[in-house]
Amino acid sequence: MKPIAVSVPFFFDVYEGFGQVAGILSTTKTGLSLQYEIRDALIGTIKTDLRKIFCSYADIADLDVKAGWFRTRIFIRLNTMESLKDIPMTHAGEMVLSVKRKHREAAVELVSRAKLSLSEYHLEMLENDAEADSTGESTLPC
Repeated sequence: MKPIAVSVPFFFDVYEGFGQVAGILSTTKTGLSLQYEIRDALIGTIKTDLRKIFCSYADIADLDVKAGWFRTRIFIRLNTMESLKDIPMTHAGEMVLSVKRKHREAAVELVSRAKLSLSEYHLEMLENDAEADSTGESTLPC
């Protein structure tokens, strides 16, 4: 049996190339976990403290992976901007994480598992709403 959690190191440039966000994206049973730090791109010695963000499957609108020649990119789109408010270079609840070529298979596996979990979450919400409709209550927002 395969482990539940999959982790992939990621990076992306910030501050017009003078900084870089580097971290680890992981799957959990209930969402995606991002641990990251921001460091200067010139020397690499100045770093921020380690920061952690959790995005539940309820907050994730879409997730995709695209492979290029030298790197792979993971695209994450959320339903709200709240989760990503502290990460620079995120626009309208969307984030693009770059992954080195040697971690491509892990990135594809991570997105595949996350999409499966996201689908299971949406199916569970639909089933709960169907049960609530039969009792006159709704769990989905209007």
